[in-house]
Amino acid sequence: MGEGRARELVLRGEEITATEAQRMGLVSAVCPDDKFAQETASLTDTLLRRNSGTAMAMTKEFLGKLAGMNMADALDFATNMNAASGMTAESRRGVQEFLNKQQTEW
Repeated sequence: MGEGRARELVLRGEEITATEAQRMGLVSAVCPDDKFAQETASLTDTLLRRNSGTAMAMTKEFLGKLAGMNMADALDFATNMNAASGMTAESRRGVQEFLNKQQTEW
């Protein structure tokens, strides 16, 4: 969703349906209320199995700080975050397991 469309939604203050929010890209999935807890648990399980907690936290920090940066600052920040992520124990473990053709379970 572009900034213009986001501004329009905020300024109008109109309610939208979940299906409309998905079509706009505001949400990635829609499910019935009675399936919400099950779908949330399934997504959480998938994320935790496929990603290290440290990697997800660093990625979240990276994306949160990236918005609004100019290109030079963004590239510098990305370079530093990449270097920092490579120094974590989870990163070393992931690389080792990849090189040994092992499936990493986080």
